[in-house]
Amino acid sequence: MRMKRVPLIYTFIILAVPFVVSAKKSNIPNFNMIEIPAGSFDMGSIHALDSARPVHAVNVPSFKIMQTEVAWELYQSCIDMGGCLNNEEFGGDEGWGKDNRPVINVNFQDITEQFIPWLNKQTGEEFKLPSEAQWEYATRAGSAAKFSWGNEIDCSKANYDGGEGEKCEYDIQGGERGTLPVKSFEPNAFGLYDMHGNVWEWVQDCWNKNYIGAPINGDAWLEGNCNFRQVRGGAWVDPEKYLRSGDRNRNWVKTRINMMGFRLVQDIQD
Repeated sequence: MRMKRVPLIYTFIILAVPFVVSAKKSNIPNFNMIEIPAGSFDMGSIHALDSARPVHAVNVPSFKIMQTEVAWELYQSCIDMGGCLNNEEFGGDEGWGKDNRPVINVNFQDITEQFIPWLNKQTGEEFKLPSEAQWEYATRAGSAAKFSWGNEIDCSKANYDGGEGEKCEYDIQGGERGTLPVKSFEPNAFGLYDMHGNVWEWVQDCWNKNYIGAPINGDAWLEGNCNFRQVRGGAWVDPEKYLRSGDRNRNWVKTRINMMGFRLVQDIQD
C-alpha cells in the first residue's frame, strides 16, 4: 500500500509529546525521544552539490528519534562507567563545557561499537544511528525549503558561522566560539532541536557520490565506500549552505573532531 504524504505537518508539534527514556539498570540521565509519523518526501536538493542529486521520492516508516543531539551528561556516564573511551586526549569538550552541550570528538566507531551497546544494555531498549533518509525526513518536518523554517537563516535560528561582524561569527575575539547547549534555538515542526548547525551528526549510510541507486524505503544505504559515513546538518564552524536540509557530507569512520556529534533513533514495531 502506498504511503501518503504527511498532511498539516505543522500541527504535529502540538501532539509531539516526548517519550522519556530512563535506565533500568543504573542511574544515568533520562533523555527524550520523539515519534515521527510515517510519510513520504522528496529527498535531496537541486541547490546543493551533485552528491545531493537526483532529488527522489522516499517512503519512510514511522520511527522515534532523540529530541536533541546526545549531550555530554549522557555520554560522560558511558565514560565514567567504562563503556566508552575517555576522549580527553582527543580534545574532550575543548574547554567549552560539558553538561547539556552536544558531545564532540567522537567517531563513528566510538558510537556504534561502544556507546550504543552500552546504552542498549542500560535501558533494555535498542538504539541505532538514523539512516540518512530518516535524518533528512525528520529535519525537514514537512518543509521543502532550504531549512525547516523557510529559506532564510540568521543567528537567531541556529549555531553556525554567520560571517564577519555577525554575533554568530565563527571566530570571536581570536577564539573559536564552539558549540552551544542543546535547545538553544526553537525546535522544528516535529519538536526536534538543532537539526541545523551546532554539530554535524553521524548517520549510518556509507558514502556514495550521488543518490543514483539509493534506497527509497527509508533504510540506510550500506553499500559504497563504508570506510566513510555520511554526516548531516552542518556545525558551528560552517556557513549557512552546509546547514541546509538537503546538504550532505562525509567523514572517515575514525575521525574525531570538535564539530561532529550524533543523535539516535529507534524502530517502531508494527
